[in-house]
Parts: sequence; C-alpha cells; structure tokens
Amino acid sequence: MGMTAGATLSAGTATTVLWLRTPGRILLWIAVAAWVLTLTGLLRNAAPSRREGPPPRRTPAGRAQG
Repeated sequence: MGMTAGATLSAGTATTVLWLRTPGRILLWIAVAAWVLTLTGLLRNAAPSRREGPPPRRTPAGRAQG
C-alpha cells in the first residue's frame, strides 16, 4: 500500500493531475495505520509474558508437561 501511495502521489505531481493526490494521501494513511498495527503486534509478542512462574516443561514430542 505504501508503494502504491508513493507512486500515485509521484504520478500526480509529475503529470500535474492534481486529483491523484487525494487517493495517494488516503492510501498513505492506510499504509501508516497498517504499519502501526504491525509494530504493535510485534511489540506485544516480544514483550515478556506476565504469567507467574517458569514456563511449562516440554517433552521431546513438544507437548507441555504438567
């Protein structure tokens, strides 16, 4: 979305078709919002868990052991 927004804004400026600036700006803000959501998910996933105690032990088969 960000590259489409940039291309729309650039094409509108280069060809002096001013109405292309509106969809370019809209796409740009949608792309920014998508990246903010992506960063939020990354930070939430990378943050340490708030559970108490050590994580459960895993068996060689990958199953959690009580």
